[in-house]
Amino acid sequence: MSKYKEYCSTCLSEGRNLTPARLFSSFFQEFGNIEIEDNCGLCWECKSMILKYHRFKHQVQIVQDIMQQKEGVNGIAKHNRDNEIQIVNEQNRTNKTLKEDKTNANIHTKELLSKNDANVTLKNFNREHRTIEAKHNRVRIEKEVDKSPQKEFEEKFESILLSEEELSRSREEKRNHPNFKKVPYKCDSCVLGFLTKENYDLHLAKKHDKKIGPFVCSVCNIRFPYLRSMNNHKSKHYAVYRCKLCKYKTVELHSAMNHCKVKHKRDSAGSLHCTQCLSICKTPQDLDEHMRREHAFCCNECGTKFKGKHTLRSHKARVHAIKREYSCELCRKTFKRQSRLESHMAGHEAAVARRLAYCSICDIQYKNIYVYRSHLGNSVHHAETLYPCSECDKKFASKVYRTNHYNFYHLQKTKYKCDLCNKLLISAWRLKNHKQKYHGLTRPREHSCNLCDKKFFTLATLRGHVLTHSKERSFMCEDCGDTFKQKPALYTHSRQVHRGGRKVK
Repeated sequence: MSKYKEYCSTCLSEGRNLTPARLFSSFFQEFGNIEIEDNCGLCWECKSMILKYHRFKHQVQIVQDIMQQKEGVNGIAKHNRDNEIQIVNEQNRTNKTLKEDKTNANIHTKELLSKNDANVTLKNFNREHRTIEAKHNRVRIEKEVDKSPQKEFEEKFESILLSEEELSRSREEKRNHPNFKKVPYKCDSCVLGFLTKENYDLHLAKKHDKKIGPFVCSVCNIRFPYLRSMNNHKSKHYAVYRCKLCKYKTVELHSAMNHCKVKHKRDSAGSLHCTQCLSICKTPQDLDEHMRREHAFCCNECGTKFKGKHTLRSHKARVHAIKREYSCELCRKTFKRQSRLESHMAGHEAAVARRLAYCSICDIQYKNIYVYRSHLGNSVHHAETLYPCSECDKKFASKVYRTNHYNFYHLQKTKYKCDLCNKLLISAWRLKNHKQKYHGLTRPREHSCNLCDKKFFTLATLRGHVLTHSKERSFMCEDCGDTFKQKPALYTHSRQVHRGGRKVK
């Protein structure tokens, strides 16, 4: 037989893989005894249309037979199931016909395809017929869906309702968080921070503009057009979802569900799976200890262990990738600058720390090396360049100090003014000290001692006071061996006894 034509015999499309038209000879007879030559082929679109027409024709015939047998809507509804069975049986008969045609076609394949058949090969022929069968016998495969996600969620999460005090405390903690304090643009009502003014303005326009609606959330002042939407939003402020298997907490339900699926897909109460091995731990603390002991990432240069590989990579880039010329003689730790080495050395021995914090030029012993460095940068006795005042003979170690001096003392310009007596002060610290000294302004003493009911301004002061109630004398003088309960007592002893009353700062 001659080779197949290079175009579809029913739509004249070119450049497509063609299926032999003789396989559909029975279908063409339904169109009115149309005869197509044996060397003709059909494209996939025409083939699909023929199959659809064939199925539709048989479906119409079956429905018409039922309509003639049963009159009325009730009769039709009663035989819907028989209709479906009849349609399926008819489709099965059609499938059987296609399989018989395919078998006969395979017998005569060698006759149909010659060596010059470039467009239709045996591989394409079989593939096309598999496509016909797959489309004709299309089976809907439904994915297996977990029927109880809510039950699994309830086993791993618990919902906590906050009181008004707890909600206020939570929002205040967010306001005092260092990340929130350092962002340049803040929405205090929502406790949200923004890096750019554009995003901040966009937030105000979308959430707090009066044009949005008349209903305002009493917690975050976000506006809504409907009362129902506002109440739904407000209820989310008081709900917190806490994971029973770890320390994760969130106010968003979708975040809790996602955490449950991603982090604890195989976990349950008392059975926490390690993601790195087959170990199973009972508690989150045991799992953390297992991860630190068995799967910690160790630096091959210094031996330091890290929880994650990203932290290890950052450590290597920050510590080992930079040339460090200064090293500690006691622990061999290296540093980029000498000042960092001196700070590190101060942590090894108290005597070394004292020696590094002593100014021989000014004959002043400072508390630590950091105060001493601040003295070096701000004192006129150590500055390489001095900046004199144009109005008086006073000199300063920086231009900022000279400008502040000139504005305050010679121009009487300052932004710090007492609102009680209108006195001008040079700094915020001076203003605060002025109010405390002359106007009775006192700081709240919020930290009280449980033993003697004394109250203190700071927690550090309270901790130092609690030592006076103890019999332990933890602070020892390295010069004479005397012991003291508090560090300030040791400091005063060293200054008066071993430094000859020399000034210590």
